[in-house]
Amino acid sequence: MQVLIIEKDILSAKRLKQLLHHMHSNIVVELLVCEINEAYQWFATHQLPDAIFMNVELKGGNAFELLGKQNFKCPIIFMGTQAAYSLDIFNYFSIHYLLKPITKKHLKIALDKLQLIKQFKEYPEESRNGYMKQFWGRLGSKQYLIPISDISFFKSENKLVNLFSHSGQKFLINYNLDELETQLNPAEFFRINRSYIIHQKSINYIKPFINQRLKTFLKFGEHLEEAIVSRPKAIKFKGWAMV
Repeated sequence: MQVLIIEKDILSAKRLKQLLHHMHSNIVVELLVCEINEAYQWFATHQLPDAIFMNVELKGGNAFELLGKQNFKCPIIFMGTQAAYSLDIFNYFSIHYLLKPITKKHLKIALDKLQLIKQFKEYPEESRNGYMKQFWGRLGSKQYLIPISDISFFKSENKLVNLFSHSGQKFLINYNLDELETQLNPAEFFRINRSYIIHQKSINYIKPFINQRLKTFLKFGEHLEEAIVSRPKAIKFKGWAMV
């Protein structure tokens, strides 16, 4: 795993590097101790690592300024000396906040989350063997065959399950969500709570929500459906959505 540490002082960066190597021998660490303008230049000329450990306070600015101008598609672990920053990070695609001084116990929690995300990224996306490729759905008095590529999400309401298509239609199907979970490719579909299983391509955007949950806005046709990612599934969801 390739990890980038962005810090404002070299001693803190080296200490974290030593901790990471002590806890995981297969981690390759690169240090970036610089002004925020130099960080912009680094990302313009380098590929993204597997994960970034980023101090909130940087020379000449802060991490949130950097993130506002960069499109990071990798997990970010923020670090800082103020607990208040732990609320700000939910406005970004972060997975953890490490309060300084960093301990092995709390670093392990962050690394466990990274490992969980890594498992999703290593899942073979092209593999669909054994998974459903289409569903029969009822619309009025007619039955239609809906290919998996046209499914935006499944929603359970009033003990019935409906399939919502990318084209904006709603079909009644004869499955419950527990059955669907075993028949859908987990690289493409994710159960965000008791009522929804969503397709990765249905996500329009995501916002932080109360109690460390997430609010997703799902596309089907010209409509948007709001759905909440439950707190226990929020970290897994972030890893799945990044793939």
